[in-house]
Amino acid sequence: PDGRHFLYLGQRSALNLDNTGSIIVGSVDGDMNRRLLNGSSNVGYARSGYLVYWRDHSLVAQKFDAKTLTLERNLAPIAETVARSQRGDAYFSISDEGTLVYQTGAGQANSQLRWVDATGKESGVFAKVADYRSPVISHDGRKVASSIADSGSGRLDIWVDDLQRGASTRLTFDAANEFTPQWSPDDSKVVYSSDAKGAGDLMIKDSSGTGAEEVLYASPYLKIPSDWSRDGKAILFSEQSPKMSFDVWMYSLENHKATVLLQTPFQETNGRFSPDGRWLLYQTDESGRTEVYVMALSGKRGKWQISTGGASRPRWSADGKRIYYVSPDFKLMAVDVAPGRDDFVAGTPRVLFPVNMKRINGTQYDFSADGKRILVNTPTEQTEIAPLTLVQNWTSALKK
Repeated sequence: PDGRHFLYLGQRSALNLDNTGSIIVGSVDGDMNRRLLNGSSNVGYARSGYLVYWRDHSLVAQKFDAKTLTLERNLAPIAETVARSQRGDAYFSISDEGTLVYQTGAGQANSQLRWVDATGKESGVFAKVADYRSPVISHDGRKVASSIADSGSGRLDIWVDDLQRGASTRLTFDAANEFTPQWSPDDSKVVYSSDAKGAGDLMIKDSSGTGAEEVLYASPYLKIPSDWSRDGKAILFSEQSPKMSFDVWMYSLENHKATVLLQTPFQETNGRFSPDGRWLLYQTDESGRTEVYVMALSGKRGKWQISTGGASRPRWSADGKRIYYVSPDFKLMAVDVAPGRDDFVAGTPRVLFPVNMKRINGTQYDFSADGKRILVNTPTEQTEIAPLTLVQNWTSALKK
């Protein structure tokens, strides 16, 4: 109420959806950063003197002294089975006049992995309905690795689906989040990110599931792997730091060192090696909107803009002569390209078809090895939309 202090949720990463985060009070002057309690969602302040937040699928209210910035011990439930988004946003809002509105339900969107052909026509469905994220096809075309969120806890694990046998096998079992898998060139290993010991470290494990996972590269910041070079020598990943946002890095499996490739105050993500290993494909918002670019990995200056009108989730074709990306209105786009010795020529982007893709972060599609089929992480149809519940003078129940 004094206009000098604010509340926020602090977490090691946006994927930590349990109570390992903290609800913190800070000041606009920068002279305060006080932890109030464990938390895993957004928090609201009611002028009647309560903090409202999500706890174990319920909304709770806890008395808060705005002058001393301290909490009383007891908390009271005010709504049950309140929905929460995939990044931890609880679906509620409170007004200064004492009105509460919230939505019930799981809050997490299930999906299926569906095949479509080059025209966008569906050609097959496989695997169960689940909360899939970032599916990627093995190089031999026999398996798909993805992260799946547990319906109860929301935690992510890596699973491998066998396309021929129809079997689904869990690859990771840690109590933390494991996400964004990438296959090694020979499909024998999978690299992924885990927040077991930090914001998100690069881990590696045999794709057969045998043996223990190993830490590949650790740092204080969130890291998201995006590609493994065809010669098996390097892994691309994006790292999020407080000062520079997301940047593109490369980890060398030969000398076990990480080198930054792109580092600016803007967000550079989704880096991908060209099939011949000479070019880096990536997306950045340096122009004010996210677009797709290519730069040489040789260190030569210069970059080439591939997309127009906004773009994300870029991929190369298997022969390196075409680049695909997703437009802001979720159309799959294609650009014919001609890499030269010292320059890069890109054609005019063209629409292939609207793609019914799960609208979350990450590349939610992948191409078969022959380029004739596309695997799309497709949201399942909702049979019923959860209603909004409005409660007037919600604090009156706390006084009874």
